Amino acid sequence: MLKRVLSITSLLFALTTCYSYAQQTLTLDNLIAMQQGGPGAINRTLLPRGWVFKGHDDDQGTSCEFPGITWVYAPSSLSERAVAFLSLMKDEDCLYAVGYQTGRLETYEAIMATITRYGMTQIKSDVETSEDGESNVVEYYAGKNYQVRVSIGSGQNDSGDLKNSYVFTVFRKSE
Repeated sequence: MLKRVLSITSLLFALTTCYSYAQQTLTLDNLIAMQQGGPGAINRTLLPRGWVFKGHDDDQGTSCEFPGITWVYAPSSLSERAVAFLSLMKDEDCLYAVGYQTGRLETYEAIMATITRYGMTQIKSDVETSEDGESNVVEYYAGKNYQVRVSIGSGQNDSGDLKNSYVFTVFRKSE
């Protein structure tokens, strides 16, 4: 009987974990649709999945009179951390750009596979250092209508473990 209870408990835990990953995971197609549709499309995609609208982001203001806004998945009550972030901002042409940050290697691999499948070409690869001294490997890919900026950095999670962070920013290609 104890074996059966443990088996059922393990199965429920596995299903819950898979459900959580599915809720936080976004695809390149999701990001493109949200870039096209703006805040309403983002709400329709994220809110049913359990994401939380965080609101205005002071760090993402632009000259387009549009403050950056952010959604988070599984925010920590102890810090500014979360399992995943999505930001909506305006690019230099005042068009929507969508940024998605996750720590899941599987999501990174899936989006990179889609970039390859869509025939997007790498137009730049570099190491960039932010104002706070953190370095990221950054690549830019161009397709017919969109560009994707892929940034890989690292940081500590709430447990103090060093983890990679993958950030994908989708914006409309300049004409």
